[in-house]
Amino acid sequence: MPILFIESRESKINLGVWKIEEDEEFFSSELTDSMRLALGEMKGRRRIEYLASRHLLRNLLGAETEVMLSKDEFGKPYLEDQPQTFVSLSHTRGYAAAVVGSQPVGIDIQVPVAKITRIAHKFIAPREYGDSLDQLTLEEMHLYWGAKESMFKIYGRKQMDFCQDLFVSQLDLASGKGIGEVQKADFKRQVALTFQVTDDFILVTGVLNPPTI
Repeated sequence: MPILFIESRESKINLGVWKIEEDEEFFSSELTDSMRLALGEMKGRRRIEYLASRHLLRNLLGAETEVMLSKDEFGKPYLEDQPQTFVSLSHTRGYAAAVVGSQPVGIDIQVPVAKITRIAHKFIAPREYGDSLDQLTLEEMHLYWGAKESMFKIYGRKQMDFCQDLFVSQLDLASGKGIGEVQKADFKRQVALTFQVTDDFILVTGVLNPPTI
């Protein structure tokens, strides 16, 4: 079964992960004009990951017909016919992930790779890792990346510095939960983070917390 899981959480948050085992022909009946246009610019495995993420979204929404998914001026996806439903998509080698909710959401899925250690200083700030970046495990580095990707998708605009504008203030490996903070001049909010670590992938989901009074 390609769907590894579909999970419902509080606050009307639904998410899922799809293990990609199909070829492009499997998704051919779901292709829209905009999807064909997007595929024309893609090469290699990104094509099948793109198709699988949108197929998964359709499953989460329980849609029997076309999902009216578009992107705004910043490239953030939204549903044309369901403006009160927020969506986020992610894909990596062999997997696709999606989340839908009644409030802004972001999701990131990754297959762990050792090379992340070479770029960790570009997205993890000194205030987050303490005395030395080397004290973080490979798993933790991926969790920071996934958390910040999720927050970036929630913010939904360009010009975001992962070290200066996005912070992980809490990360509890035991509970699989954390708290992130978006600190832009025009947008300062907390994000509730949840994550799942498996032998094959690391999944991080962010949900925008209500503004504090």
